[in-house]
Amino acid sequence: MISRCSKAGTANRAMQQTRLSWRRLAVRSQALPSSASIAGLAAARWAKEAGITVVLDGDTMRDGIDEPVKLTDVLIASRNFAVKFTGEDNPRKAIIKMHSLGPEIVGVTLGADGCVLSKGTNVLHKPAFKVDVVDTTGAGDVFHGAFIYGLLKGWSLETTAQFSSAVSAIKCMKLGGRAGISSLGKMKEFLTSRSNISI
Repeated sequence: MISRCSKAGTANRAMQQTRLSWRRLAVRSQALPSSASIAGLAAARWAKEAGITVVLDGDTMRDGIDEPVKLTDVLIASRNFAVKFTGEDNPRKAIIKMHSLGPEIVGVTLGADGCVLSKGTNVLHKPAFKVDVVDTTGAGDVFHGAFIYGLLKGWSLETTAQFSSAVSAIKCMKLGGRAGISSLGKMKEFLTSRSNISI
């Protein structure tokens, strides 16, 4: 994942050394534009040229975000980002607008209301799992990480969405951004007991 970096030159050199070995590249919107924007955009361009899937975590709306979105294959956005970026309050309408810029898969996370995801004309809404929420810190971050895991595993959009929602729900049951991150074994147990998805 590309995040903030103090020296864009250092990031560019590091990216040049490793760029062709990556299968997925995740770029966070908070890093664009910033001192790392040059490196983040360069990494996304290199990934596209090499046929590597580019994933954008659209969390915070920033000026100049249009270019990274156009380089993105998978855009998972917060509700706040989707509304500000598209001007649409309706997540499905926002998804259509974001698709028009090029991403193959677009999703909007809706917190307690779950998520809406789309791949082409296939649009699905996944309600959030009902859990005793203690702390939502990091819930979006673990959702994005779990979504990338599902992409790497080659799962369907539905399975990936269900898995990501489950990872996020379990995280919310504990205090802190990392304490609630679960093992894959516990995730399998959770999904088996709460859904018809098996991984």
